[in-house]
Amino acid sequence: MANVLRRREFFKAGTAALAATDVVVNSLASQPKEPPKSRYQADVPDTLDLAERARFAINALTGAASPEHNYEPYHCAHFWCRPAYMTLFTAGPCRPKVLQALPMMRAMSGSQQNADVDLKMLEGVLRDVDENGLWWMKAPWYVANYKEAQVWSVSQGRLIGALLDWYRYDGDSRWLKTAERVTQGTAKMAMQDEQYAWYGESRGRSGWPATVDPTNPEVDPAAWVFDNGNALYGLARWYAVSGDKHTLELARKAAAFMQKPMLWGASEGPTMVPGPERGFWEGHYHSHTRGMMGLLEYANTVHDEESQRFVAAFYEYARNFGIARMGFFPAEIWPLNKIEKKFGQFGGKGVIDEGCAVADMVWLASMLSEAGVGDYWDDVDQYVRNHIIEHQLLRRDLLEEISEAGPEHKPDPRWETVDHVIERNIGAFSSSTDPTMLYPRWTLCCNANCPGALYKAWSSSLRYADGVAQVNLLLNRASAWMDVDSYLPYEGRVVLKNKEARRAHIRLSTWIEKEKVRCLVNQKVVPTRWLSNYLLVEGLRGGDVVAILFPVKEKTEQLTEAAYGQTYTCNFKGNTLVDIAPRAERLSWRREPSDDGTVNPVNKGCPLYLRDEFKKNSAPMKKVERYISATLV
Repeated sequence: MANVLRRREFFKAGTAALAATDVVVNSLASQPKEPPKSRYQADVPDTLDLAERARFAINALTGAASPEHNYEPYHCAHFWCRPAYMTLFTAGPCRPKVLQALPMMRAMSGSQQNADVDLKMLEGVLRDVDENGLWWMKAPWYVANYKEAQVWSVSQGRLIGALLDWYRYDGDSRWLKTAERVTQGTAKMAMQDEQYAWYGESRGRSGWPATVDPTNPEVDPAAWVFDNGNALYGLARWYAVSGDKHTLELARKAAAFMQKPMLWGASEGPTMVPGPERGFWEGHYHSHTRGMMGLLEYANTVHDEESQRFVAAFYEYARNFGIARMGFFPAEIWPLNKIEKKFGQFGGKGVIDEGCAVADMVWLASMLSEAGVGDYWDDVDQYVRNHIIEHQLLRRDLLEEISEAGPEHKPDPRWETVDHVIERNIGAFSSSTDPTMLYPRWTLCCNANCPGALYKAWSSSLRYADGVAQVNLLLNRASAWMDVDSYLPYEGRVVLKNKEARRAHIRLSTWIEKEKVRCLVNQKVVPTRWLSNYLLVEGLRGGDVVAILFPVKEKTEQLTEAAYGQTYTCNFKGNTLVDIAPRAERLSWRREPSDDGTVNPVNKGCPLYLRDEFKKNSAPMKKVERYISATLV
């Protein structure tokens, strides 16, 4: 079978043959403990609720598991054909991403749907971690493409993060001990000199291939950023909990490698700006953004201000591409003449966006803001309210309609399934869209990374310490300290139901006019006091209700997506896109490549931003069960 498309290369085929290995199987017998929780009924506005989105995501993340194949999640799903199917082909490297997303989604939502599947998916990975802390991918569908079992730097780093998140979630010391072993294995994999440490994509028992040479000009800079950033992410996470000085030194050298000038710069751009010093780049979007997430994790952990500034400059440069106002980011960025030459083969204009790209930008903007490197909360708000949730597949009728209209597909029984595929994927995240239409398929990378971004927005929307509740995003959120009810985008109304806070600092978006804000505590108007964009409310007691009222600004903006050669008329209520024109009648590309090596005809997509309901000025209400987790991961 032909080699398939790797995610970071996006559309280039190629693989390296590496040596196989024996493994030591780890047996895990017990279920993760359910954390302490609180559930109660509440009447709330029927507006964007990320906890509800997490419940849907659990359906899809666990629905992707293959019980007949050691609970390995399927690598790709295709809804463009009849019947819809999922495939394991080339599966492996993305598995830790699912393991990491699951405790996040359960902490958000309290859902216990398919809870037994979580442990089985964990067992399926950890049985292949050897005594040296290396996780070997050796399933037949993986080896069929990559020829032999391998260890991936990306997967090692993500597995460390997943195990530490599980430890935070249920307190089981096994995850901590295994994370230490995987960290030790990741450290032993590193190539280093006195100044730098670096990783390639994957290695076998005999070591790294000769191509893993930082002086080799043929290696894509995006690959260096992606591989080293993900490994660094795991090292930084482990140092944060262990304080291990050897891990810290290795992380410091990996961070230095990631900022080498050879990895940065763009062929076009302002020539008076030293691009390598400002994090300018071109190539695969997610490879760069995910890699920089690792550098930022390190920088925030050790308070490396220089690296934080580098990531902030990188982020602000990346935000220039696509349509950041709605969270549409292209899968790759290049000069337009190269874009046309590279992607014209797929039959249409533009560079489709990638779910991982907007997910990474949510994460970066949240972490930079919390670290105090910049105030990017409005960016987080508009990415989350718009394109990332538009990636989530919630309409079964549309998926069934698309599948029925597609060509017939004969499944390969070795690694494909057609069993209740659409039902199992309600809540999944598509891997790609045009600005107004979604491509009907996913790759596991996006399907697992997007939920993690929702968690980052949800958790950072409300923080609490020393009696102060800090509300960073006007999103619905239940917590042990305070509940937030948001009536946006229908109404300029946010209600805080206090439980423990003595003070509340509430950030209002920059589109809200401060002089028109009214604040009521227990229905009595109180003076408004401000610290930058934060409204300060003091002297609170348990049971107090704070209402913040303001006009919702409606605005029409002209936003151009240069690769598509199209200027869109976008109608916003606050940060919420309620309408966009022109709307495409069909998907731009006629064919789309997938990570399983197929290039599929796509005739019918899912229309986006069908939001006439949001044009109303009164929010509907609903009764829900709210859930409070005792732990954040």
